[in-house]
Amino acid sequence: MLIDGGDEASGDTVYNVLEKKGIRHLDVLVISHMHADHIGSASENDSLVLMITYGETRFLFTGDIEDDVQTRISDKYDNEKDEAYNIDLIKMPHHGSISSRFVNGTDSLYSFIRTFMPDYAVISVGQGNMYGHPHRETLDLLDDADVKVYRTDMNGDIIVHSDGKNVSVECSK
Repeated sequence: MLIDGGDEASGDTVYNVLEKKGIRHLDVLVISHMHADHIGSASENDSLVLMITYGETRFLFTGDIEDDVQTRISDKYDNEKDEAYNIDLIKMPHHGSISSRFVNGTDSLYSFIRTFMPDYAVISVGQGNMYGHPHRETLDLLDDADVKVYRTDMNGDIIVHSDGKNVSVECSK
């Protein structure tokens, strides 16, 4: 399975990573949303959110969801006991950005992270990008929740393995 393929210029890089791993066929190709940095030159639709359960492991892929969707998803998985709906890994929304409405350490991303309490977070982000992604506030929220963070700008290619019980992460840097 491949989730998002980068921009048009990244095609050879993605292909080379798959080839290096001996992957000659994809069973599933998921495009989270139609921004150029995920699909290339296709036109824009909404952002896909994908929860994958494989055995006892759970993965949440969030595309570029914004505050309102983060809140709706948090509300859906909230429960009366206020227990987290634990997942193993989250691909952080919108390259690790934080809402402009982030006030006094809280916003929808705080609730979102606390709802799922992931063990690992992956942030897909270009080194030295002009948006300042990932934002310091996002990294602080993840640190406060004791989440191990992997970033493409620092860790290179990030490959996650699961046998249905355990999760491991492999990085090219």
